[in-house]
Amino acid sequence: MLTEKARFCNIPKVLTFKRDHPLSQTGQIVYDDPRSRRRYHKAFFIQRLRQIIDLSKKNPEIDIEEHIRSCSTEDFIPTHQHLFEQWENQPVTKQMLEFILQQIAHDIQMNRFISAVIKMNVLEKMPIRLEEIYPAFYLHRAVCFYAAGHDDEAKQDWARSKETSRLNPKLDFSITSADKRRQAAQAILFEKDECQQI
Repeated sequence: MLTEKARFCNIPKVLTFKRDHPLSQTGQIVYDDPRSRRRYHKAFFIQRLRQIIDLSKKNPEIDIEEHIRSCSTEDFIPTHQHLFEQWENQPVTKQMLEFILQQIAHDIQMNRFISAVIKMNVLEKMPIRLEEIYPAFYLHRAVCFYAAGHDDEAKQDWARSKETSRLNPKLDFSITSADKRRQAAQAILFEKDECQQI
């Protein structure tokens, strides 16, 4: 049982930066992209865990904890590396886009605005005609940034939204309350008269 008290502190922004190898996949195709090798790796790992579950059902006497501890996906790259290029260069399908859009809508409904922004960033990097598929993209991302308190990013997307969307609801950047910002964001994102629905 933990007895120590937890302490929280802010860290310099520079410590949140990361370094990427120039040949790294990072930044080329993001995790949430349905074509990403990381999504296939996640499915591969889940399959391994399901195999343990199936084994435990057939033989309840096995040491499940030991099987979980020894569960590994080290063979994923050797066995699937030849498929990476095929996965990551497959065309974007309607089903892929619908999957991401549904996730964005759900994140917004649950007030998970940063999660919604991350998935919007996935769409922005995909080889699609974003303005046709998601006309209110920059407006919605600006509102999500606004709700999360990232004013600089919100203002940048707000300016871009005026070029791609006929909608122009107001954002009050003088509001400092996180709850009031979330309420304002929800009102804009789900008001049919003011903002196109996802």
